[in-house]
Amino acid sequence: ANGKDINRAEAVGNAELYIEPLKAASENYRTTINAARFDCEFYPTGNNAKNCVGSRKTKTVRVPTVAAEGRGTQTLTADQLNASFSESTKDVERLDATGNAKFTELERSAISSQMSFTQADAVVRLRGGTPTVWDAGSRAKATEIDWDSRNQRTQMRGGVSATYYSRKSGGDATPFASGDKPVFVTSDTADFDQNAASATFTGNARGWQDNSYVRGDRLYILEREGKFNADGNVQSVLYDAKQKIGGKESSVPVFVTSRTMNYDRKARLLQYRTDVDVRQGTDRITSASTDVYLSDKNEVQKTIAETNVVITQPGRRVVGDWVQYTADNEVAIIRGNPASVTDAENGGSQSSEITVYMRENRFVGNGKTNKNTTGRTKTVYKVKPQ
Repeated sequence: ANGKDINRAEAVGNAELYIEPLKAASENYRTTINAARFDCEFYPTGNNAKNCVGSRKTKTVRVPTVAAEGRGTQTLTADQLNASFSESTKDVERLDATGNAKFTELERSAISSQMSFTQADAVVRLRGGTPTVWDAGSRAKATEIDWDSRNQRTQMRGGVSATYYSRKSGGDATPFASGDKPVFVTSDTADFDQNAASATFTGNARGWQDNSYVRGDRLYILEREGKFNADGNVQSVLYDAKQKIGGKESSVPVFVTSRTMNYDRKARLLQYRTDVDVRQGTDRITSASTDVYLSDKNEVQKTIAETNVVITQPGRRVVGDWVQYTADNEVAIIRGNPASVTDAENGGSQSSEITVYMRENRFVGNGKTNKNTTGRTKTVYKVKPQ
């Protein structure tokens, strides 16, 4: 209107919008937007673009002005793109993509019906359709996803569902048996930290592979450290341990509940803490803490339970302070002050140490141990009348 300041501009047919930052910096990008058409509005003075709308299959390419580890060329495609500019910096302030939006950077990708990107915090917000993000090792989806491309963190809310393509692709950090099969995790919310290679799943969280699973209020996966933690109302079925029934060896699932569970890949160790309840078939062990030692195939080798340990079987009850159960021979060693075995048919025994043969009607008491050299054994026999 005044003959020198542009009010609006149109570009129709193979249009290109190019933005060159005033200075090179790690947070600044050279941005090129291609579209069939652009309609741009300008600020009142200075011939500075305020807003540009690109329509019909847009493509935005952002190239870092300064190279940095973990950052690469960003590409955003969508049916329509709205670019808003800062009046002070002249750079892109916000990008809003609508319709079949897809964002990629290095090996990371994201899709949703709508996306918005704000330069101030470098966060890509995914909304509509089924927002999904993925990389070479995993894929995740949720109702809402906020991807912090600057700090490489991703927050998800609502119906979170994640898939690690294999246990190995998740850093072998989960306690499941197969290294090549996928691991699935669901929760209400999730927080991924790509730099730390960690993930936190919160609210009705559940991770599983085949029939094995871990459930809790929160699940933590630490890929680099090879650790998997569950916290709050933990329930798990992690393995099919061997059990001899009627002279035949069978695979019987082991169910465990506790307040917390920690898995360490290097030690091949599962640690259950507080109100631990282990069940396998008709066998049950309760204690304050239980450590489960696994083989390189994540199969049970031995179990050690401590503090207020109680073993129950049909017709038999064992009480002690410490128990070691070996899966190979199904023998439990119980220590206490004293340890005791009560059998409904045959009687009972008290001793500093008792060896219980879980599949046999037999136990052996030992009154003397390294810690108790003066202990004695007391046994009560039930005699059936002739």
